Amino acid sequence: MFFPIGAPASTPELGFLVALGGIPSFKTHRSDSIIQRSSVPMTIGVSSTGAVVAQALLSSYWFQDRMRIFADIWYKNLPDNYWGVGFQNAA
Repeated sequence: MFFPIGAPASTPELGFLVALGGIPSFKTHRSDSIIQRSSVPMTIGVSSTGAVVAQALLSSYWFQDRMRIFADIWYKNLPDNYWGVGFQNAA
């Protein structure tokens, strides 16, 4: 199964952002009634400043639920914003 998602967003640092993704859901062994469904929610976003952000969150169940694999994977390529040193410059 696959469930697509998409959303616009806006932040001061990134400007306008469009994110697309989906949630694939699967069983690691179809005839195993004990294990729950595994899933990998993932998104990728591109902003008007040229930033790219991608993420995937794996939750996977194997061998009659005796082994579980969880992973949090990120990729970020963001422009740097430097306002100076100290709280007053950042504010």
